[in-house]
Amino acid sequence: TGEHNIYNQDIDLKQIKKLNKFIDKNIKLFIEYLLDYSDIQSRSFLVASLNALSQNIMDKEYMNKKDFKLLETDEFDFLGKEDTVTLIGYGGVVDKIRGKCKIFNVVDKRLDILIKPLVIEDKVRYEPNDINFYNDIDEDNILDKTDVLIITASTLVNGTYKDIIKKSKNCRIKGIFGPSGQMLPEILFNLGFNYITSNKINNTDKYYKDIINPMNNLIKYKDYSEKYSIIKIK
Repeated sequence: TGEHNIYNQDIDLKQIKKLNKFIDKNIKLFIEYLLDYSDIQSRSFLVASLNALSQNIMDKEYMNKKDFKLLETDEFDFLGKEDTVTLIGYGGVVDKIRGKCKIFNVVDKRLDILIKPLVIEDKVRYEPNDINFYNDIDEDNILDKTDVLIITASTLVNGTYKDIIKKSKNCRIKGIFGPSGQMLPEILFNLGFNYITSNKINNTDKYYKDIINPMNNLIKYKDYSEKYSIIKIK
């Protein structure tokens, strides 16, 4: 919605009301129902449901499995000074990448005015000027020159991750970031990713109370969740 509504698809309240029949039912039935729909709204519900189901499984024992490594930080310490990094979706990991690599590309379909600060001095310009911004993944063949690819988990909703992964054969790291990527690591690994950084909600009751409070505009996702970062072991 809002600035993120690049597909111009409004919320369909009538369709949401039809979902009431799944309240108090097994979430697997809900997921099976949603699989028959391809619109953005239904896909959003589907990804959220898969995440919820996954988080119920991902306890401490699971998170210490041997086929992937639970990293101590989410600071992108695996980046090298000579790396070219491409980020799909201008989001919360920008400051963790910026300054740690040789070239930093960002691909985002939103308007510049929505994602970049406008600076008015002797010259009018957008910042930051040390990041290369693109509107499309195919511009300048940037994936052919990318060592580390980090993709917003929102692409799980619109399905664009599939084409991006196919075009990123030269990438050493194919990562996914954001709270939409909370599903089982095995699923994401099978899709072609080998690095995951996301959040696990640990206070659902307080989160729910705050998001339905119309006067609370200071909600910080980190107050209701714990971060985790995973890398696949070859």
